[in-house]
Order: sequence, then C-alpha cells, then structure tokens
Amino acid sequence: MKYQRGFTLVELMYTIGVAAILLGIGIPAFTETIRSGRMTTTVNTAVTAMHVARSEAVKRRVRVTLCRATTDADPACDDDGAGYVVFVNAVDDDTFDDADTLIKAGAWISDDVTVTYDGLPGYVSYTASGFTRAVGGGTLAGNIVFCDGRGDRAARVISLAATGRPQARAHADVPGVPPCE
Repeated sequence: MKYQRGFTLVELMYTIGVAAILLGIGIPAFTETIRSGRMTTTVNTAVTAMHVARSEAVKRRVRVTLCRATTDADPACDDDGAGYVVFVNAVDDDTFDDADTLIKAGAWISDDVTVTYDGLPGYVSYTASGFTRAVGGGTLAGNIVFCDGRGDRAARVISLAATGRPQARAHADVPGVPPCE
C-alpha cells in the first residue's frame, strides 16, 4: 500500500487563513505593547533623573539642575533635545556651561513621544534642602505631560511638588493638565 505525505491544498488554505487571522489580531496588540513600553521608559527615565538630581543636591549641599539636553559628546540644555543632563549649577542659571559639574547625562525621550511643560520651565532645579527652586528664587511646581500618537488615553504626567517629589500618573488622573495635540 502506498502512503502519501504532505498537505492537501485545502489543508494549506485553512492553515494560511488561520495564520492571517492571528497576525491580524496580534500585530496591532504588539504595536500597542511597544508604544506603551516606550512611554513607560521615557517617564521612568525622567523620574529617575529627578531623584538623582534631588539626592545629589542634598548630598553635595549645592544646587543641582536637571534639563532636557542634546545627547552628543558636548551636552547642552536644549528644549528640543532627546536627552537629559544633571549637573551642579555653580552659576545659578538654567544652562549647562563650563563652570558647572556634570553628574549624569543620557537618553530620555523615546521616538514619537512629545513633552509639554505645564507650570514648569524647561528645567528642574533642586537646592541643598531637596526642595525645588526656580533660577532667581521662587518655588517650582507643575506638571510635565508626555504624549504620543495614541492621545490622552495613553498620556502620562509627572507632577512635581514644590517639595521636590515627582509623581508619575495617568493623564486622566491629573485634572487641568493640557490635552495631547
């Protein structure tokens, strides 16, 4: 008796149909997972940088500033930069220059994530007490809103209290913050 091996054309078509359905459902869900991961990484990096700046200010007993920056070999504060810089702010300004001491620098903003400052300038500065202070005096308190192509439903907000404590929350949990554009 002769045995045949392999698939019939009908079996092959069923298999291809099932694979197409699984891919049609799986790829959008996987894309959503990747975008959520990028948003989480961006927000967690910002919160970690704020904690580093605050702890270094208390430890060194000097003003330490965190700003969004370029991430090249010579970092500089830049509101459109994709990285961050934490530095000892010797001159009490909002820029990183030769008089300042670099503490930490790195990548921050993931692809497709935009940042809006609500009530905050483009920097966060901590004093030796661990409290936030604006350049020239006054407290710093407000929100940093992180958005991507998914809009408000996936947006995250870092609320920064005048005490210096950052808190990451969902956009819907923070009343009065600007919507994603």
